[in-house]
Amino acid sequence: MLGLFIVSIVFQIVFSAYSIVEGNAKILKTPKIVGGYGINIVDAPYQVWIALRSRHETYYGDGRFCGGSVISQRAILSAAHCFYNVALNFPGENVSSLIVIVAGSASVREPDKYTKEYRVQEVIIHPAFNNISDNDIALAFLMGFIPWNWPQIKAVPLAERPPSVGEICLTSGWGYVNEMGTPFVLRQASVPILSIERCRLAYPEMPTSQLCAGYSGAGSRPCYGDSGGPLICSNQLSGIVSYGKSCEAPKIPVVYTNVSYYIDWIRQVNSSFDYSLYSYTDASTGLINCNFEIICLTTLLILLE
Repeated sequence: MLGLFIVSIVFQIVFSAYSIVEGNAKILKTPKIVGGYGINIVDAPYQVWIALRSRHETYYGDGRFCGGSVISQRAILSAAHCFYNVALNFPGENVSSLIVIVAGSASVREPDKYTKEYRVQEVIIHPAFNNISDNDIALAFLMGFIPWNWPQIKAVPLAERPPSVGEICLTSGWGYVNEMGTPFVLRQASVPILSIERCRLAYPEMPTSQLCAGYSGAGSRPCYGDSGGPLICSNQLSGIVSYGKSCEAPKIPVVYTNVSYYIDWIRQVNSSFDYSLYSYTDASTGLINCNFEIICLTTLLILLE
């Protein structure tokens, strides 16, 4: 067993990081971008963050624990362990009412005019995921539609084949708050794809449903908080941040769920979801509403093109 999944540690939330010792390094389920460079949301408009509703609705940005990627007007692709998480008391069931997804902004400290917040109607975790390393993939369906003309939010195409060994890809997420109190900012890092043989030197049990990326020396990498976030290769979503060894082990690569391996499952789940119905809370009345069938049935879904 490769270890516990990346449990996100975020500003103003005190959660203990899960870890176990394998060899001389700890495996943590908590990557956040280390190094890299700051970017604007227009550089990664598919990037979203996921937060605990109870905390986020009390203080904006509090409760952030995972990332994800926009793949359709209602579907967010992320890691299964984000929603099946003992440390957060997430049982993998009925988690949708506990979370909120935020898109369209590089800031996790305050919204701007382009920020969109969505409650979640349903989370579908891969049926073969059982809190181990394989099949670490899930879809979260929003209570609402992302408008396709929104300048700061765009869906990312899904990769139908894995990236080539040596290909330089991009991974993104929110970084640390430094000693001077600088807020979390969206950061991006470039990482090379490694061969399965190289990956298995660090993770002997790594299956072909995963891929790994990183530098043999010191370099930028996900660490502490970016679980579920994207790995973009050739402008397509090729990977989902899954797990890695500690940030103090920069020579050891990070493992990603291989999106191309699950492309049929993603499309099947998306096509079986009823886009014609959704519920939302009317802020003026507090009532739950649904049946926006005309809007829903005319939506364009990039996954079904």
